[in-house]
Amino acid sequence: MNKKSRVRKFDPNTEKPFTVSRTRIQNFLNCTRCFYVQNRHGIKALESYPFRLNSATDTLLKKTFDTAREKQIPHRYFKEKKIDLVPFKHEKMDEWRENFQGIKYHYKKANLTVQGAVDEILIDLKTKELSPIEFKSTQTKDGESVQYLGKRHHKSWKNQLEVYAYLLEKNGFKISE
Repeated sequence: MNKKSRVRKFDPNTEKPFTVSRTRIQNFLNCTRCFYVQNRHGIKALESYPFRLNSATDTLLKKTFDTAREKQIPHRYFKEKKIDLVPFKHEKMDEWRENFQGIKYHYKKANLTVQGAVDEILIDLKTKELSPIEFKSTQTKDGESVQYLGKRHHKSWKNQLEVYAYLLEKNGFKISE
């Protein structure tokens, strides 16, 4: 059995915290039974196809944001839209963006470590408030707005950003509303 096919199981008798990723949190919201079967019995749900377009988009966007981060200037998209946000410069940024690392918080009451790998974090230099950003590649019908959250996957995107905001806040950062 290779490392990828093993599933971590929750053991209530251990003192070691159980790590719950933002994806596992979304799985819980989607299907509590599926979450339980995976995390207590180790039976993982079938995986979907990898999103190669999303990966390519992530890589390219992260590079352009990294350039703006180094110069501590707004990304060119934000300059065009007159949005005064700058990519957040922090020593742990690379770790926070790394899958299976991410930004973490140990919730002692439940002995859970919550983690999530953020694509980008922006800072308002005036208020010092942070905004987590997630890059998504999607397709819509001609003329259809992408600024709606009515579809199921759009709700999961909102949840994803809320988990990242929670993690940043629990790590002592001020979060933008």
